[in-house]
Amino acid sequence: MTDSEPSRTVSRRAALTGAAGALVASAGCVRRLRTTVGGDSTGQLVVRITIPVGDYDPFAAPIARHLIDGLEAAGIDYRLTPASQDELYRQVLLAADFDIYIGRLPTDRQPDPDVLYPLLHSKFRGEVGWQNPFGFTNPDCDELLDDQRRERGTDRQETVDSLQSLLGQTQPFVPLVRPEIISGVRRDRFDDWEDAMTEPPTGLLRLNRLDADDGHLTLGTTDPRVTENRNPISATYSYDTSIVSLLYDPLVIESGGERRNWLASGIEWESAATPEQEEAANATVTLREDLQWHDGEPLTAADVAFTFSFLDDTAAGSAASSVPSPRFRQQSSLITAATALDDRTVRLTFDEASEEVAEGALTAPIFPEHIWSEQTEIASIAGVELSEAATEAMVWDNPEPVGSGPIQFEEATDGSFVTVSRFNDHFLARASNNEDSTDDADGDLAFPVFEELTVDLLSSSPVLVESLSAEDIDATISPLDPAEVERIEDEPPLSLVTALSYASYHLGFNTRSEPFGDPSFRRTIARLCDKAALAAEVFGGYGEPVASPLAGTDWLADELQWDGTDPVAPFLGENGEVDDTRAKDAFRDIGYRYNANDELIV
Repeated sequence: MTDSEPSRTVSRRAALTGAAGALVASAGCVRRLRTTVGGDSTGQLVVRITIPVGDYDPFAAPIARHLIDGLEAAGIDYRLTPASQDELYRQVLLAADFDIYIGRLPTDRQPDPDVLYPLLHSKFRGEVGWQNPFGFTNPDCDELLDDQRRERGTDRQETVDSLQSLLGQTQPFVPLVRPEIISGVRRDRFDDWEDAMTEPPTGLLRLNRLDADDGHLTLGTTDPRVTENRNPISATYSYDTSIVSLLYDPLVIESGGERRNWLASGIEWESAATPEQEEAANATVTLREDLQWHDGEPLTAADVAFTFSFLDDTAAGSAASSVPSPRFRQQSSLITAATALDDRTVRLTFDEASEEVAEGALTAPIFPEHIWSEQTEIASIAGVELSEAATEAMVWDNPEPVGSGPIQFEEATDGSFVTVSRFNDHFLARASNNEDSTDDADGDLAFPVFEELTVDLLSSSPVLVESLSAEDIDATISPLDPAEVERIEDEPPLSLVTALSYASYHLGFNTRSEPFGDPSFRRTIARLCDKAALAAEVFGGYGEPVASPLAGTDWLADELQWDGTDPVAPFLGENGEVDDTRAKDAFRDIGYRYNANDELIV
């Protein structure tokens, strides 16, 4: 949180939630009504707003209500398109069928600026997934994204500052609020929840078990995807960092703001370095001894080499052009070659990149070749037209995942639960049993203290809290509605754990179509959103307004620090209410026209 504690008032938050719920429920009626009434509406701009619906995201609908108020004040019509989370990702990330969407950025920990590379570089414009879903093309942006990969020190910081400034002016997406994720926990059987919830998924490896007789940990969520899809490279981005990511180990893990060797026991770097730049870094990675997959097969350097080749082309050369994984594109785009030298040694060759950036590629999960090499056939997705081919690997649900992580899959029922257990042949288990005194991988990360972990799918935030109170679950792992805070604070041994997320809520524009291809138009739309009001009212004070996707990191440009007002897109109103005259004048100033009914026309 900021030094001055934000208000926890949730009265308007509740009102907005109710209004948004009614808006979603009546979207079809509103659409029919607007086709039959009104004056001269011919040519009025109609904006389609795509939002996720469901209790696993209680904030998107009230954000949409706020945006709609601004659009109406500016004389712009709207069509609200509520969709399930999975359908939203299909519309936005696969079919590019949207005008504006509301969602969260795809990062769960403090990002390196290079996360913006696949998100915004024009070379990814035709790919599916979180590769430039905005269709954004800007040569200056491309150049800055390329430069920051090679540079280091103050030179890289200056380039990243310039990149953030450019994004502030062009607004391919509008960063809104960095949410504070609210979790409810019980402290009678497990503790150290602050570490566990602050940094998923590795945080679960920091839990302390208080009850020696019961090693079963139960978590509650309102997000059904982990019960239905455990594919870490799913084209629809099945995002669950607490469970799926612990099934698969990377070479290097990010924890506590640092990177540490994980499957790798050692890494030797070579690069042609200058004081300002490092280019074409190469790495020789040595794996730990006696690694194995959950099915008992050995994990070798061949699996590592396969993984990076596979992430770059999930069709394994069988298609006319490569079909890269829609996730971990940042990592795969850095590596030009991966070669197994022997069972425990792999050679990685990088494109122009500093060691600092190149090391980020090693955080991608490693996959078993004997499982994923069977998923390279070209696939189709019913009802979705893709600009690029998709492979089975991208649409497969991976129902019984085989990884090498400290937990392994046991069973699941779609729409109900998923259960995992400790993988006793993991190197953390050997370290905890003192079987490998030379293994220094654990540090503050230990073999799980729980023997089994179940994630139960529940219907809503109130039900999550009821289950917590009834001792049916030990903690919640999907964001709680701020309205539930008082119920938890008043009932020990229940308590709250809050952590600011780096996955900021944002408006995403489809710049492929007009007028969303116009940066002046996008910037003016951004000015219809009072980010401070959103943080205080929609998020109940559990969030911070932001003007950059790098807010909260050491990379945030000084000029984009939030000082009470938006430094690049100041709000066209006061106290959350848009000034109609100022809004219309702002659009007129950039060349847009209004008809006799004060409707913006195109």
